[in-house]
Parts: sequence; structure tokens; C-alpha cells
Amino acid sequence: GPDKWRQCSVLEHCPRTAALLPDCVADAARRGLGQAIFSVLAPGTRLRPHCGPTNSRLTLHLGIIVPPACGALTAGGEARAWRDGEALVFDDSFEHEAVVNDGPRVVLLCNFWHPDVTPSEWAE
Repeated sequence: GPDKWRQCSVLEHCPRTAALLPDCVADAARRGLGQAIFSVLAPGTRLRPHCGPTNSRLTLHLGIIVPPACGALTAGGEARAWRDGEALVFDDSFEHEAVVNDGPRVVLLCNFWHPDVTPSEWAE
């Protein structure tokens, strides 16, 4: 439900945080390829397995508020736990899901250009 997942756009509402992001994040968001958000998942939330639209981007989850034994992100069959101050990076074109047992869990979620996509190719 709507109470299980909330988000706040970093580029629209958090200018100090947005200023810290590298160009590859802002550019991907401006082109509709991604976003930079604070993502909040409530306890008991399960985001069902799903795939992102393209493999030309990667996704980062930076743990901001992560309770112990919070839950895990499973991407490409590999489960990884979120941790405060640590980043998880994955290719969201692979099937992935999130399960939050304890929370709320807050991460900075950013999509950015895959390193194999050069800046000159961003405009294509």
C-alpha cells in the first residue's frame, strides 16, 4: 500500500544533497533513465520481484537509516543486507526484490549510467 513505500526526490527537494551527486546521476535522471530519491520502506514491506527497464544504468542504495536485522535486497539471486553508511550497487535489469522486516529503512537510491556507457553516449 501507499504507507509501505514513500519517497522524496533529491533533485527536486534536497538541493544540498543533489549538489553532492556526480553528473552521471543527475544526467540519467534528467533523461528519464533514473532517479535520485530518499526511499523509505516501512516494516513488513515486500517489494515483489521486478526488473528495471535497461542495463545501461546501475542502481545504488546508500543506507541512511537501517535498523539491525532490517531485511535484505536480493538482486540476481544474491541477497545482501543494507547497513548504515554502506552502499549496495546492482544492475536492476536483473530481477530484484526488497524485504524489510524491521524499519523504517531509509536509503538514498540513485540510478546512474553504467560505467561501460561513456559520457558521449549519454545523449544517444
